Amino acid sequence: MPIFPIKDSYVAYLKRDPSALARNPKTLKRLYGRLKEMGLNEIFKQCTKPKETNRQIGPLFKRWLAQGTLGFDLLNLDQFSNTSDDSILMGSDRELKYFAHNELRYSGEKGVDFIARVSNKYIAGEAKFLTDFGGH
Repeated sequence: MPIFPIKDSYVAYLKRDPSALARNPKTLKRLYGRLKEMGLNEIFKQCTKPKETNRQIGPLFKRWLAQGTLGFDLLNLDQFSNTSDDSILMGSDRELKYFAHNELRYSGEKGVDFIARVSNKYIAGEAKFLTDFGGH
């Protein structure tokens, strides 16, 4: 099934409740305007793109990590802080953000969903919580 060519949080809502089209004429007009600006070639191109990988994992990311799929030890904050072994920090969002700010000098406002240490180098990242809201 093709994906909708625009990432917009209202698309999935309007898909789920077609009667919402009549109640949201400004949103419909805005989406139509964006599609019109894109033109048919770009609409086709965007509709035929493969689904983004981050949309496939979604909210199951930490559960997926906990399965040990990556092959590294999963350590809590104390364990991770007291070893230099290759491993993944497993903890609450608050604990991961704490470690990123205090140990890695991360200064961003976004949370950190993944921290690993491999060969004495740190890898930190964000996993997106995704539903089909957003247009895809």
